[in-house]
Amino acid sequence: MKKLKLLIGLLLLSLCIAAVAAGCGSSSGTVVDKLPIDNNMPKPDGSETKPSVPPNTSGDGENSNGDTQEPPSPTEPNDPTEPEPDVPPETPPEEVENIVVFIAEGFEYTVPYYAEDIAINEPAVPEKRGYRGKWQCYDLSQGGKITVHAEYKLINYIITFTADNESFEITYTIFDSTVQPPQAPQRKGYNAVWEAFTLTYGEAITVNAIYTPIIYKVYFPVGSESILRTYTISDSAINEPEVPHKAGYTGEWRYGELTFGEDMYAEAVYTPLPATSVKLFDWKLNSNGNGYVVNSYKGTDSNVIIPSFYKGLPVTEVGTFAFSNDFCEKSLNSVIISENVTKIGNGAFTYCFELTEAELPSTLLEIEIEAFSYTAITEINLPQGLAKIGQKAFTFTKLKSIVIPDSVTDIGEFAFKGCKQLQSAVIGNGLKAIKQQTFWNCEALKTVEIGESVEQICKGAFESCTALESAVFRDITYWHLFDGKNTSTIILEKLTDTAVAAQLLKNAISTEFIKSDS
Repeated sequence: MKKLKLLIGLLLLSLCIAAVAAGCGSSSGTVVDKLPIDNNMPKPDGSETKPSVPPNTSGDGENSNGDTQEPPSPTEPNDPTEPEPDVPPETPPEEVENIVVFIAEGFEYTVPYYAEDIAINEPAVPEKRGYRGKWQCYDLSQGGKITVHAEYKLINYIITFTADNESFEITYTIFDSTVQPPQAPQRKGYNAVWEAFTLTYGEAITVNAIYTPIIYKVYFPVGSESILRTYTISDSAINEPEVPHKAGYTGEWRYGELTFGEDMYAEAVYTPLPATSVKLFDWKLNSNGNGYVVNSYKGTDSNVIIPSFYKGLPVTEVGTFAFSNDFCEKSLNSVIISENVTKIGNGAFTYCFELTEAELPSTLLEIEIEAFSYTAITEINLPQGLAKIGQKAFTFTKLKSIVIPDSVTDIGEFAFKGCKQLQSAVIGNGLKAIKQQTFWNCEALKTVEIGESVEQICKGAFESCTALESAVFRDITYWHLFDGKNTSTIILEKLTDTAVAAQLLKNAISTEFIKSDS
């Protein structure tokens, strides 16, 4: 028994030596062949090796050298029908990234952070015109990716309107292109406007009220014109023009209080001066014995007012040459002929070279021969009711214009002869004839108007009126030219043309105009 155990031990030892020789890569044909390899044994690097069939084996268990090879030790066989499943490699868990993403219109910016951070360095909120921006609130403690959006709010800009210690605020936004200002506080006598301003959409704006004095107007009638004067709230008086002079009167302007409101229109108000003392005149009864005539003036007043009554009777006439004396020729400036006077006699004021004004009464009927000749009168108002103007009544005066009332039926020859400053003449509808040389040598006369009642314009009535450029005939029908022998009809169209008519009048020196329907 002991011998059997010994033999078995020797056999096992041999097998072990052969196995070692095979593992060492020996191919010298030793008795001990390679030991079978357990495919489940771990490799030296720790990995496992799958089972494989030993090379150079045959079905009889011999190797390539003819040696008998022991079958592998029984292990769990590999079942070719049940392959070992593939086990995917285990993926490590993804690490969470801590970032804050700031987003605005056209803007994105990322800021990383750590779990222990309580605040981060935020980017500036992108500007947006007309808006005020801020980032949304967020909490870093939530970890991971945090998205933060910009929040914008319209800015309300302020305009302050200031006037008289009062202020008015108005807001506006980027969407407003204009602002409606408040009503500016008013001041009496001033216009109030706001100074110009521009919406800046930035800094606050202050707009001040501008006050300018209102200019008020007063119109003063002087002759045919109105003179304008202005005043403001700071004025207590107006720079008035001189009241037009009226012989025998004192004048003043009346237009009420300075109302600092609507425009005003002044009126000249005249107060008669006291009549010249009756003692300065020489008196005589008129031919009817019912009134008095101023026979002569004996005083030395430059401005004379002829009384309306003397000894209880009306003064009806200024007598012949009543003011033709040395004093009046040199010093008489104005005369007022009071109401009741109906006649101014021959030469009553002739040669009163300094007489510039004469006021005639509404009762006047007749101005006799040379009554105002050679005076300095520049204008005279012939009253309605006047019937007659005598020969040479206004010769060589300084009249600038004359209007003959419709009541005048007779104007003597040479009545306005030599009035070299006369520029216009209007002849009323009562006169029948313009006599010879009535306007002779009125070299400044430019316009004349012939009344419809005129039937005759005598030879040379407008002789030497070299400036005459317009003649208006109120009645242009049935006019003829007569040279003393022959009569010719004036073509109607010639009188319609005022310039042609004026030329005809200037040229009618040896001919006269006659109106007749035959």
